[in-house]
Amino acid sequence: MTTIRVGIDTAADEIFKTLPYEHAVKAAARVMKEGRGIEVWIFGHEKTIQELVDRHCGAATKKPVVKGAAGHYTMEKKIIFYDRNGSQSSLDLTINRLILEHKSGSIQGVFSPGESGTTVISAMRRLRSINGVNPALVIEIPKSLEDTMLLGDVGAVITQNEYDLLDIGVMASTYWKTDKKDGSPRIGLVSNGTEETKGTKTMQAALSLYKQYAGKLGLNFAGYTEPNGLHEVDIAICDGYLGNIILKSVEGALRLLKDLFTEDVKRSQAVMRAVKKAHVSSGLLLYKKLLHQANPKSYGGAPLLGVNGNVLIGHGKTSEESYYSAILKTAEIAKYDLTARIHSEILRTREIVKK
Repeated sequence: MTTIRVGIDTAADEIFKTLPYEHAVKAAARVMKEGRGIEVWIFGHEKTIQELVDRHCGAATKKPVVKGAAGHYTMEKKIIFYDRNGSQSSLDLTINRLILEHKSGSIQGVFSPGESGTTVISAMRRLRSINGVNPALVIEIPKSLEDTMLLGDVGAVITQNEYDLLDIGVMASTYWKTDKKDGSPRIGLVSNGTEETKGTKTMQAALSLYKQYAGKLGLNFAGYTEPNGLHEVDIAICDGYLGNIILKSVEGALRLLKDLFTEDVKRSQAVMRAVKKAHVSSGLLLYKKLLHQANPKSYGGAPLLGVNGNVLIGHGKTSEESYYSAILKTAEIAKYDLTARIHSEILRTREIVKK
């Protein structure tokens, strides 16, 4: 079995004011103990992390590899690349080292749990984009109790033109095949209506491009889709600004639903007694399953598609489960050789679509 080496960053989590490196260490130790052919490199405060590795791994023959890097990061010190004195921040040093290790081939994938802006910029500057592609973050969101869909871009780039939106469709379709194995996902452009006259000028131009080239590119294009009908497609395409709003709106709505439900149950003893009945218990199980589907911890993060490397960016507020899922997802896209596959599809797109 070929070993896949995954590097994870512990400096970028936005809640690391108490330095809970334990989440990363426990997740890494768990992955390696399972014998999946994955070796995890942990970047951060070397002494602290090594102590935790020794504590949690004991006499295990396979342990996470600890790589020293500048340590603690907080939102108050967030500076992109250089602070006012011209010195690199600890976050930049950690992520830059991760990216450079990946570029050298020492590790086959990178996961950073928090500050997406710094990770995107570092990846673009050091790994470079694939054939001029504007990179995109594409994330899984729930489609039903049993299935998920892809939404992108969700914030790698705020604005994209029509050709960028076509590239996102090509890249997201390729990513879809890493675990779905279905060669024809339905793709929709997110708009404020399904009529072709709706949407911004950019969306209308993108609609024309998709209608003209989708068949030649092997894309299963479904036209416009409204935000309340995202579940009708497998991949929803939009610019980073709109995608980020949609993602956070979905998460906020689900949190509100959970809070309202929990508050009502606590308030009503009659409901608490009814919970014990089979039909209500079944409803609760379905509800919990939906929350699991919508929980970012279940997926680990979003791949940055369009750069020459396997880079996964997390949701922030990273738990042990988030790290665990992210390590597996990063190893999966590395094993699938997603970057090479996207490179091939983008080259084919450039030959077919002329700007």
